[in-house]
Parts: sequence; structure tokens; C-alpha cells
Amino acid sequence: MTSSQKLVALHDGELKTMRAITTNAQSEAMKKRKASSRSSNEEESKFRFEKEHMGKQYSSLYYQRLMVLLPGLKQSAREKFGTSVPLKRVIELGAAGTDNNKEDGKGGGEKKESSAMMMMDVDDEDTLLQEQENKENKAAAALGEEVVIIGTIYKEMAKKPIILDEYIKTKAGVTKKEQVEHGLMDLEENFVDEEKDFCILEDESARVKLQGPGVKVGELVTGVSAACKGRVNNNGDFVVDSVAFAKPSSSAKSTTKVTEEDESGEQTYVCLVSGLNFGASPLNDVRAIMLSEYIEGSLGDEEQAGGISQVLVCGELVSSKTREEERVQGEKGAKATTNGEGGTHADTKKKATSSSIQKADAFLAKVCEMVPVDLMPGSSDPTNSALPQQPIHSCFLPNAARFEGSTLKKVTNPHEFQITPSSDDASTSSSSRTFLGTSGQNVRDCLQITSSGVGIKGKTPEEKAKAVLDVMERFLEWGHMAPSAPDTLACYPFKDRDPFVITQVPDVFFAGCQSAFGSREIVVASQKSVLVSVPSFSETGSVVLLNLKTLKAEEVTFTAAGL
Repeated sequence: MTSSQKLVALHDGELKTMRAITTNAQSEAMKKRKASSRSSNEEESKFRFEKEHMGKQYSSLYYQRLMVLLPGLKQSAREKFGTSVPLKRVIELGAAGTDNNKEDGKGGGEKKESSAMMMMDVDDEDTLLQEQENKENKAAAALGEEVVIIGTIYKEMAKKPIILDEYIKTKAGVTKKEQVEHGLMDLEENFVDEEKDFCILEDESARVKLQGPGVKVGELVTGVSAACKGRVNNNGDFVVDSVAFAKPSSSAKSTTKVTEEDESGEQTYVCLVSGLNFGASPLNDVRAIMLSEYIEGSLGDEEQAGGISQVLVCGELVSSKTREEERVQGEKGAKATTNGEGGTHADTKKKATSSSIQKADAFLAKVCEMVPVDLMPGSSDPTNSALPQQPIHSCFLPNAARFEGSTLKKVTNPHEFQITPSSDDASTSSSSRTFLGTSGQNVRDCLQITSSGVGIKGKTPEEKAKAVLDVMERFLEWGHMAPSAPDTLACYPFKDRDPFVITQVPDVFFAGCQSAFGSREIVVASQKSVLVSVPSFSETGSVVLLNLKTLKAEEVTFTAAGL
């Protein structure tokens, strides 16, 4: 999908001058801005829970996931494999070739052939190749009946991270979790071992190891529900020819076809921003001020700013640096250590954290005066860490909380909503767009345990964006937005449902807090969907403008010279 980039630059001394002349520019932009109607999807409540019961087991979550996706898996299997291939449970597979060996009296034939091959002259290459070919033909002939099995994928990983290791202290007295949070350990670390990793499929009856060309081990993760077509070999492994997944259904109300008429007239945009991380650095705070000035129309393209009808903050509002440093200092008894100014290091960190939250509050309050804002929590924000994350409490944002019920909406992560672009033409105003996405934890986790994330640290921004979009595309193909939860991604232990199942194809599927911007247009279940990788603002200084009429994404980057 085509995308463009726009640069908004600010030089030394311009910020104060710019603030003095914002009134007229702001009023002009506000006059041009048309509010779009927005509404949360009725299923938004599926990501909320009133009471936490973390003592439950996760087995029911996998079971509910499979049961919800089972009808779609059966339908996909019929469409892809046909109706002539029977569907069986894993326990009904047995081992292929056992009866044939007994009838033919050749139970020890393979061992004798192997011994004979060892005694042959190694220089006789033609004979060795012929023997190898005969052996492969016999193994193929020993494969059992072609069948389809349906279940949940389990990926056995030699380098799989163990959650308890995060809390084991090193010789330096620091845990792995603390190293990651303080930037001392690479967040882009990958745990894939292409030689040792393998997949198992499990249903309610048993489990079986998967082999063959149809299994792309590097792309799969634990928790994916799949229908596999293949045969059982002599070892009892299932040799897969092809795999089908339960794709979400298309939306009957969706009208995402782009026409030349959509390109004309006034355009309406949704501004997606993530990783604001207030308190991370002075440069980051200045760029955030520039962003607010850009939204109100006093900096950059005034006409484009006037078309922004919605701002979506996709996680990580406050920097994790100050919050985690405060916590670690407190745990290590920093109260007994003075900072040379009559206070303690712990007091200093608390002040830094308070300052960061105050900056975030002031930013949101200013933006809410101009445009509706949906605020999603992220991995560094003050809320629960396991998905689905609940909305940030209003006590952290006293100034912005004044706009709750009007322009500020504190939502969950993941978040699903609909928005209708404003239009003078009543025939086009009914074309609503469905958004679905997360603050990026699901994508980052899958990049660590799939081949898409191998060597990603040394890749270019374009290559990183491609890796992110590849993972997001597979989420839609699998019909699930967080398949690695709860195996390697923390989530709430739902007992009677799996809220992360994607039932309908969204018009826009986004992931926040990524290392680079990217967008891609794909077709799932005969419906077009646009994937958007929203870059971390603190790392790139960029936000994404998404045209609601054309669904084209544009990157806008803010730079401040001399900082």
C-alpha cells in the first residue's frame, strides 16, 4: 500500500514565537474541522472485567478459543481440502504401516537394509543413491490414510524464555526483568531455533507431532488453532501437506472500495500516535508540544490539521524509565541514600514520575479541547500489565478527566470502535470504518518467537515495518489478535470466553509502539483491510494520519533542531 511521509521541523527560538501567534491559526483550523461521529463497538465490553480472579487456570481459555473457531476451521477445511478427506480426532490416527509390516513379515527389514548399506563400498555412489531412493519410496508407501485433524498448535522451542528467569538475580544483583525495563537488555531478542523447534497439534483427545512441508514452524506460535491435512507415518508423526485457518468473516456494512471521488473534496483523518513516553527526554517533550500545535493548526499543514477528526493514543503515554527506576530504588532501600540535596534518590524518582504524568495530563487536556481523543493504555502506563489492559484511572489525569463524557474516552487495550467520516453528502456519511488494534505487545511478543523477528535489530526501518506487518497479517489469517497469550504473553485467565478472537475483518487493523511506520492493504474473506504499524513517537518523532475516505496512511515526523 502506498504511503507518504511529511516532515514538520522547528528551529531554535521558534517555539516561543509560535505560541504567541497560535490564536488566529487555531481558530481557522477549528472552523475547518468537522467532527466525525464515533462509537465503540458493542463488543468493546468484552475487553473489560469488573472483578479480577487471577487464580483460574488457562486450560479453559485454549478450549474456548478452539470451540469458537471450530466452525470456521471446518468451513476453511472444506473449502481448501474438499469434502472427500475425512475429519478425525488425533486419538483415532494410530500409527501407519504397522499392520502392513505384520502381514508381510518384514518387521526387521529396515534394520537389515541399514546394516547392508553400512557394509557397502562408500565409493559406490550410484548404489547408495538408489538404496536411499528405495527407502524413501517405502516410507512414503507406509503413510496412512489422508485425513484432516483440527486442534491447537503447541510450539516446542529450545530457547523459549522461562518467566521465572526474569526474577532470578544476576551476579550484579539485577534481575532480567529490570535489565529489560532499563534498556540494559535487547528488547528485539529472538528465541527461534530453526533446527530444534517443532510443532505439536493437540485436540481434546490427544496430541501428535507435526512434520512435513505444510508446517511452517518459524511462522507459527503456541495457541494458533488450525486444521491440518496429511497422513500418519510409521513413527506416529503427522506429515502435513497443507494447513487451513479460521479466517474472520467479512462485515456486511463495510464499504472500503476507494474511488476517484474519494480522493476529491475535503478529507477526514484519524491521527494515530503511540509511545509518547512523557519524561523520556527533553527532546521528546518538545516534539510532543509540536504535535499539539500541529493538531490545532498553528504548525505545519493547516488544511490537513483541520481534517483531523479523531486522535487515537495507542499506548505508552508515560515513560517506563522513571516509573520503573522509582520502583527499583524503593525496593533496594533507596530511602536511606541521600541525593546531596537533603532528600533521597527515591524522592527524586517520585518527583520525576509525577512530573511525567503531569506533562501527559496537560498534553491530553489541550488536545481534548480541539478534537476527540481515545486513550489506550500500554506496557508502561499505570494500569494492569496483562491483556486486556483496563483504562487508565482518572485520578492520574485530573485535568484531562474534565473532558470525559465529551471528547476524552479512556478505553481498553485492545480497542475496537467505529468512526463515520463527516460529509455533506448523506449518501457517503453512512460509510463507517471499523478499527481494531492493540498497543503493540502482541506483535512484539510474536516477533521474539517467530522467524519474522530473526535479525530484526540490524534491519532497516522499512524491513522492520515489513516484519511487523507480516505478523499482523498472520493474526487476521489465524482469526486471533493475541495467539501467543497466555503462553509467552500475559493475559487474564478468562474461563468462559476468549475476547481476542477476531470475528469480523476490521477496515483498519493497527498496532502501536512499533519501531517503524508501515502500512499494507490486504484482502481477508473477500474484504479489504488496512494494516498500520504505528511508530513509537519517543523513538521516531512520528505519528500516522489515516484518511477515512481512502484508507491511505501517511507518516508525519516532527523534528526540533538544536535539541
